[in-house]
Amino acid sequence: MNRIRIVCAVGIWCFLAGAGGIARAGEIYWTEQSLAAPAIARADVADMSRQVVIDTGLTAPFRIAVDPLSARMFWTNLSTGEIQSATLDGSDVQTIVGPVGRTRSGLTVDIQRQRIYWADQDQVWRANLDGSGAELVFSIGGTAFIQDLTLDPVGGYVYASDFSGMGQGQLLRATLDGEDLTVLRDGIEDGPVGLAVDSAGGRVYWTTFDIFDGTGSVNWTSLDGATWDTLWTGDDNFDDLVIDAEHGMLYWTAIDVLSNTGNIQRMAFDGSAHEVFSYDGRIPAGIAWVPEPSAAVLLLASGLVLLRRRTSTH
Repeated sequence: MNRIRIVCAVGIWCFLAGAGGIARAGEIYWTEQSLAAPAIARADVADMSRQVVIDTGLTAPFRIAVDPLSARMFWTNLSTGEIQSATLDGSDVQTIVGPVGRTRSGLTVDIQRQRIYWADQDQVWRANLDGSGAELVFSIGGTAFIQDLTLDPVGGYVYASDFSGMGQGQLLRATLDGEDLTVLRDGIEDGPVGLAVDSAGGRVYWTTFDIFDGTGSVNWTSLDGATWDTLWTGDDNFDDLVIDAEHGMLYWTAIDVLSNTGNIQRMAFDGSAHEVFSYDGRIPAGIAWVPEPSAAVLLLASGLVLLRRRTSTH
């Protein structure tokens, strides 16, 4: 995306924010796994009150990502492998990437470049937001199963969690074009599953999911994988993870496999202020963060500076 396109993007974002076309305060969106009533819901983080966005025409919505610029959300279908998209109010549902005979799981949006990245078992792909121009970014090979993806737009990296659900997994990183694929940490017990990156704070966060003893944890590592620690452990299996960097908060989905119930949890980056939010036995799966308009403008502006610097070096 060139400078003119990004400047125009900022202007469009500000217009939509003023017109009420998008969330005016921080919100989270999440998918709900249920054979009887799969759904996509959202909540304003000020009160965490659940609002249904889509509750018809869904089969197995899994990971979810939001592009605040286009005011659209994207999600993977765990049963068909499709990638679908809709406006943030749940209208204009489209299938942008067709079904395959493989499991598509994690996905994330590159806001600055207006692309979507997704995991296809052992592979990472990307395309334009309408699904056109799909291309392979990198492949791990072997028995790898990528659970989630997250982007560091400032550093220019995509991070991937490779965990088959049986034993130990690894955390990987590559450039946005798939070069310099590196294993940052391996031997991660019961994970990594969900991923989120805090570029400014210099950390990547991940969750674990121990299906045998029903526990989970939230952990962090430095961006280069050199140091790490556990922030929180709990009596639920922890799944997808997202951050609100503006307010220094982590949000993640959790499931109690034995009772077949779930919840959403949050806490501060330092592990304090932990809270649990349950929604009538529903099972949240994927989770996404919609920033306040001011935060999105800063993100786009930082992307402009980054791209200008990179262009000047070539």
